[in-house]
Amino acid sequence: MADTITSSGYRSDSGPQIGSLGKRTINLLPKNPMDKTTIVSVYPREIIDTKPTLFPSRFIIPPAPQDSFSLLVISGASYFIPSPIDKQPPTEVQVNSMMLAESILHDSIPSMNLVSATHRPGVFAIPGEFNKTTILKYVHADGRSFQQLINEAKEWQQSYWTDIMNEADYFWSSSNGNPKAIPEDAKLAAKILGIEKTKPWMSNVVASELINCRFCGEMINPNFPICKHCHHVVDEKKYKTLNPIVEGK
Repeated sequence: MADTITSSGYRSDSGPQIGSLGKRTINLLPKNPMDKTTIVSVYPREIIDTKPTLFPSRFIIPPAPQDSFSLLVISGASYFIPSPIDKQPPTEVQVNSMMLAESILHDSIPSMNLVSATHRPGVFAIPGEFNKTTILKYVHADGRSFQQLINEAKEWQQSYWTDIMNEADYFWSSSNGNPKAIPEDAKLAAKILGIEKTKPWMSNVVASELINCRFCGEMINPNFPICKHCHHVVDEKKYKTLNPIVEGK
């Protein structure tokens, strides 16, 4: 399979290793089939990174499910240097997959100013191609198992949550209570840690998630099956899962 560039983007086919970019024809250098890197994430949000100067240029790391992780396997990429000679094709420069992975992680972190070696959202890269089964057997060069790497990433994340909420406290104070000054990751961290009610900058977020009770019209939390104002059951399904004790039985 040969990689080609066409005016409509990237594709692979069995044709010659030649493509067209605008009115110019370029030859793609052979790629190393072993050049793979797996990005591992325990970050609960989707990460999208676009690098306009690279080909391919768009990378999406899926959100990590609760108490689990997500993976993205990437290959190397290329960028092109225009030729100083008229009508000559540009020169392709390849970027290996590990360098690309580090660039993706660096550029996609929402609050890079808070990030350090031990304070990160919980995303890291492993050389090689893995899936959710094979990666469980991975052992780092220093002897750490994959589970140890995951636990370490979760510790980084806890420190990151603390840092970004502290920053949100500062932003809230310095902006005189402007909700637009609060980073999305700070709101996410407050929810995950269960302290959203203690943060004044979360009041708008909590309020936006409330709904009107269909019996009394008061604002209620949709996660609870009984209205705290009129005490009607507003969600029969959730109410039944609680197995309430019936009086007299």
